[in-house]
Amino acid sequence: MSETLKSFYQERKEHFYKEKEFLAEKFGQILYERIKAEATEEDKRVILFIDAGTTLLPFFKVLDNLMQKDKGSAAWLGNFMIVTNNLGGVSWLADQEELKKANGSPKQDEKTKLASKCFLLPGKFLLEYKATVGFSKDTEGFSKDMGPVFGNILLNLQADKQIENVGENVKGYMKKKNILVKTIALITGNWIRIRRFNGSIPIPLARGEGHLDVKVNMAKWADEVYVISPLGKIFSGHDEDYVTEAIKKEIEKSYEELRTKKIAGVHGHDPKRKFKLVTTCRPDEGTFILKESSENIYSYLSGKKASEETSEDASKDGSGKEIAINPNTSVPYEKDIGPGCWKIALRSSDPEGSLQSFDKLLREFKTPKTSIEDVPHLMFEFADLSADHVAQFKREFPHDYCRNKHFMKAFHVPEDLQKSILKDYKEMKKLSDAEEKD
Repeated sequence: MSETLKSFYQERKEHFYKEKEFLAEKFGQILYERIKAEATEEDKRVILFIDAGTTLLPFFKVLDNLMQKDKGSAAWLGNFMIVTNNLGGVSWLADQEELKKANGSPKQDEKTKLASKCFLLPGKFLLEYKATVGFSKDTEGFSKDMGPVFGNILLNLQADKQIENVGENVKGYMKKKNILVKTIALITGNWIRIRRFNGSIPIPLARGEGHLDVKVNMAKWADEVYVISPLGKIFSGHDEDYVTEAIKKEIEKSYEELRTKKIAGVHGHDPKRKFKLVTTCRPDEGTFILKESSENIYSYLSGKKASEETSEDASKDGSGKEIAINPNTSVPYEKDIGPGCWKIALRSSDPEGSLQSFDKLLREFKTPKTSIEDVPHLMFEFADLSADHVAQFKREFPHDYCRNKHFMKAFHVPEDLQKSILKDYKEMKKLSDAEEKD
């Protein structure tokens, strides 16, 4: 394996490392309880799509650890399957089973078994992303329809023995035979943009061969879509052109957005109602570089900010909704905004103000009667950052091409703080470069 490609994946893995682990640990517990509640229902199957990317890598670890505790006593695990194109995650699962066997559990003459079934999506292997893309026999141009593959997935879940002969009309067959399947998707992006019209939702941006098609298909077939991202990868308050041009200006690479019109209607869900952001937020106390960006995202997703997209921008993704006045705040808001956004405080008692407790979230989320339409966007308090501004800057802006005033402005860093940080960062870099020459 090329050293350059190994380092590319490893470098991405280390970006926002603590934050990615934190999100998986916190949201993973909630997601697991939701899956468990669904899969325990009689004759119901649950499928969890997990997208490629290092952001979602820790979810394999968290979910596997929780399932291992239930393994052997939970019949519902037979009704659950992970479906993924994330080879990094699948490799981790395989390595864990080998480690257990090497340590004598299970016994050497027994077969090792995963806690749940796992279906690896077929396709072309992309080494630098440790992912597969394209699911059909004709991978040229990449498949636009997961239907036939979905039939194979249901066959593996033993939802119906005849489904392998169904062909492409899987959706119609499922409805006719009353096959109950809950599909949940965890997806991410190289960057995320908060859409500002027709219901503010997170829109993943992707680049590279076939990646966007995989995300579209996962979202298309899912009943619930959770867009997972560290705070430092989310643009808010900017339209698509601003974001793509800002990135392209720095690295000369183009990104595509996931268009919600491509995924509407497969399970009858309005895209803006089944897309939920799961990210972090910065506490009010203390000085955090991305505090204003955090507040901006919360304001959009909670419906406190007015839609600012032009009708021309709105036409790219569907027609915009009428803007109304919120009678409680006298601030314009978008109709049908849904339950808004929760900031989650990681303590047991319900705190005052806009923060919700983790325990309350767990109680609300674990019941299958809570539909995706009633689930809020989630922002978990994260403060494990250095008090030193330059050290924090390097963590929040891990790419060299992001460490400039243009990107800092795009992430709502106050101008005086921008100048101070960049001045100290450049001085530190000069000293570091001088030491390397010596």
